[in-house]
Amino acid sequence: MTKLRLAGAVLGTVSSVFLAACGGGGSSPSSASKPSKVDKGLIATSGGGAPVSGSGGAVKIRSVDDVDTFDPGKTGATNLAVQTLMMTYDRLVYLNPKGQLEPFLAKSWTTTPNSATFTIIHGATCDDGTPITPKVIADSLNYSLAKSTAGPYTGYLVGPGKLESITSDANTVTVKLTKPYNALVQSLATAFPGSIICPAGLKKPKSLGATPAGSGPYALDKGASARGQRYVFNLRKDYSWGPGGWKASKDGVPSKITFEVATDETTGANLLSTGQVDVAPVSGVNERRVDANPSNYTYKTQSLQVGSWGTLLNQTKGTAGADKAVRQAVFMALDNKAMVKAAFSDLGVPFDTMLTPNMKCYSTAPGAAAPAYNPQQAKAILQKDGYTMGGGGIMTKGGKPLKLRLVMWNTTDPLGDYMQQQLKKVGIDASVKSTDIGSWITSLFTKKDYDLSVFAYYSSFPNPAIMPAQDSTLSITDKEYFSLAQKALETASSSECGAWTAAFEAAQRNFDVRPMGVTKIAWFAKGWQFNAPFGLLIDPYTLVKTQS
Repeated sequence: MTKLRLAGAVLGTVSSVFLAACGGGGSSPSSASKPSKVDKGLIATSGGGAPVSGSGGAVKIRSVDDVDTFDPGKTGATNLAVQTLMMTYDRLVYLNPKGQLEPFLAKSWTTTPNSATFTIIHGATCDDGTPITPKVIADSLNYSLAKSTAGPYTGYLVGPGKLESITSDANTVTVKLTKPYNALVQSLATAFPGSIICPAGLKKPKSLGATPAGSGPYALDKGASARGQRYVFNLRKDYSWGPGGWKASKDGVPSKITFEVATDETTGANLLSTGQVDVAPVSGVNERRVDANPSNYTYKTQSLQVGSWGTLLNQTKGTAGADKAVRQAVFMALDNKAMVKAAFSDLGVPFDTMLTPNMKCYSTAPGAAAPAYNPQQAKAILQKDGYTMGGGGIMTKGGKPLKLRLVMWNTTDPLGDYMQQQLKKVGIDASVKSTDIGSWITSLFTKKDYDLSVFAYYSSFPNPAIMPAQDSTLSITDKEYFSLAQKALETASSSECGAWTAAFEAAQRNFDVRPMGVTKIAWFAKGWQFNAPFGLLIDPYTLVKTQS
């Protein structure tokens, strides 16, 4: 799996998912204040009201990024891509805002360690009227998981093994894997690649780049949309099979949803305050500006990003990061609390664990194994490893100075400067390259022309599986960690959390990734309310016009 798991991924974003689409909101806990409910992984809301009677009418929403494709099997999971997939496609199961699974296209299911059989509802139809049958679902999943599709998130659905088969009969769909995978059902709740593509889209898969082909509650209005600028979606008035009995006729449901792309945070905040959009995520200093004026909004919801950012080194043979002592020294030279502040001002939450409290199997135990901030000991570790202080205050070994290529996503610009200064204090010469998200992802996952970076692991899939899935393509070579992670993926759900703790403790002992922390995501709305449990994604089944 490669990019933008930053969504829901990013960044998410990264993102989101994604994952990911990164941003900040709220304030960081300090020794003088208790962590808020959001810091603990809960959702905080204020304002809102009862839904209006009848249709909610039109709503405009600010998006922090653009759609890459409407193909659930191929998307890199930009936030807007995932958001639109959630609206225009259905899935077998639904992950509600509390992180619980509910029936969707599947009214029930049974599982074995390496398979799941879903009993499918009757009555769901594609936006062109084609019925959603078990065969339609099986064909869609077979496409999304095919090698020829080359989807970046296939691993989310197949886990540590491979796909053995997807079969259907008159009433059921069965997904069978070659190895046990405890997150199989949960993974099918993700919009990428769990969304069910209708036959028209499978017949012409290239068309999915520009037009979704699903059975979801909304359909893209291509004539009113402009790629890269705005996307307009109209409600399917006949839609009646949503999760929890959701219907298009429900009070307050918007009849039209328009997403306005505004990547700049100040622009996004201005769109909300001037009434050009009704709903917007707002981060950084702009969040404080919007929050300070009650006339800007009637509703606010705030949540923690899913999955921590983490500092990591390229462990490829021949790089400085292949040396365990260098990795340890780098991690001990950097203070994760100061890093969070540098990256997100005072709007972040530091963590010593890669899993955040809103994820399955969250535990503070791996944090005890994380290397503590201690620059003096970092310097001593390098000297014990054979380095000596050379000219210009740079450590050398065998006549070669210790230099690191630090590649950063430009949304966290001050962080790169902080890291460079801290590393210089222990004798490491770091050059900083700050890039846009595409170049950053290419450096980390494709070119691998980096030595050190800070990566956003967050996703709209709140499962520990997102960590090793990304580490495996981030030049991390720790066999012990990957072996333990695979064991955790195969362990029965009733006892998997202990296995995950063991895997993440090993990752800390071997200095694979140093957890840093996350930002809070804040959404503001005028006359609307909703849930946004997974960062920069609105749950479309909770969006309603309010009377206030």
